Amino acid sequence: MAVFVANAARRNRPAHVGAQAVGSPVFLPFLLTMTAAWATNDQLKLCKLPKQYIAWDLVIDWPDMDSGANLVYDVGLYQDDTATDATVGTVVDTDCFIAASTTARAVGRERLGNALQAALAAAYAPSDTDLIVVATATTGGAGTASKAIRGYLMALPAGYDD
Repeated sequence: MAVFVANAARRNRPAHVGAQAVGSPVFLPFLLTMTAAWATNDQLKLCKLPKQYIAWDLVIDWPDMDSGANLVYDVGLYQDDTATDATVGTVVDTDCFIAASTTARAVGRERLGNALQAALAAAYAPSDTDLIVVATATTGGAGTASKAIRGYLMALPAGYDD
């Protein structure tokens, strides 16, 4: 199993940066360039969900990650509790954003948006620590390296709409 880390999910990077006021909605873009094919159980650390924020929208622009028709993956939340970028933290929910998707088998855009389900409860519970948005291949693809995955997470502070 390999762990690939996007710029926005690095250990030494704060959950969000910029001139946003504390308590304001945040826009968290990410870019991850794959250095190998996405194999079974490989994990992609995409970005951080700041503590005391809830996910509002997640968009992932996938390149063609599978030259065949095998790739299946989940996108969920993990604790940011590891000492290194090479490992993924304690699982919160492996597929609270996206479950058993095949969209990345070809070029495509995947969006959380209106596709919310009851299973997304973990994504809407604010945490006292930063969380990491992670995509995990449950079945690997026959893809190639040097593929750029882009996207963003929009998050609202807990109690924003109270």
